[in-house]
Amino acid sequence: MKSNNDIKIVPADKGRSTVVMNSNEYDDKISALLNDTRTYKQIQRDPTSGLERKLRDYLKNLETGKKINFQQYKDLMCLNGNLPSFYGLPKVHKENVPLRPIVSFCGSTLYNLSKHLTAIISPLVGNDHHVKNNQCFLQDLENVTDLDPDEVMISFDVVSLFTKTPVDLALNQTEILLNNDNHLHERTKLSVQEIMSGIRLCVNNAYFSAQNKIYRQENGLPMGSNLSPVLANIVM
Repeated sequence: MKSNNDIKIVPADKGRSTVVMNSNEYDDKISALLNDTRTYKQIQRDPTSGLERKLRDYLKNLETGKKINFQQYKDLMCLNGNLPSFYGLPKVHKENVPLRPIVSFCGSTLYNLSKHLTAIISPLVGNDHHVKNNQCFLQDLENVTDLDPDEVMISFDVVSLFTKTPVDLALNQTEILLNNDNHLHERTKLSVQEIMSGIRLCVNNAYFSAQNKIYRQENGLPMGSNLSPVLANIVM
């Protein structure tokens, strides 16, 4: 993402297009997203040091209980992590080109933990919950030959899926699936309770910087977190 005093150059939300926008227009659209007080709340202090303490306590308990070894502890622990950053991707296929809100968690305190937990819970949604692109979808349809005359295809479009996903529902359904997963012990030594504690730590501490201010996401799942796609799929 590049910018100068007059323009901002950003990738489009879909496809491989590059969008050149007026910087003031981009900033106004970012401000409009952040002004949604049901989703975002401005806070005064950087929470990074507090998150590091929470992460250390969580991982120490796992190491003490021999659920992870010291090398895994070091791999999952993060000191001096970056505060996640907020930006928008232009939806050039939509009227007035709205922005899709994205939070970049790369290098942040909880990034490695969220990535680790995502690998554990991803099998809960199976392997057939998405298609690569429209072309693959059309190819799949060509192989469907057993439709009845009264059957039709219906498409549902969920607006702002991640930020509209109820976190409590996502956590409850994930816990139910984990308790019923007979192969969980093959992927991790962590108990269901320990996995859920780690997921709660990640999704309940979605902080980020934007326009020289710090915000906390109050509702929904953050777009950009490793865990969000899996949790949203579980809810759907």
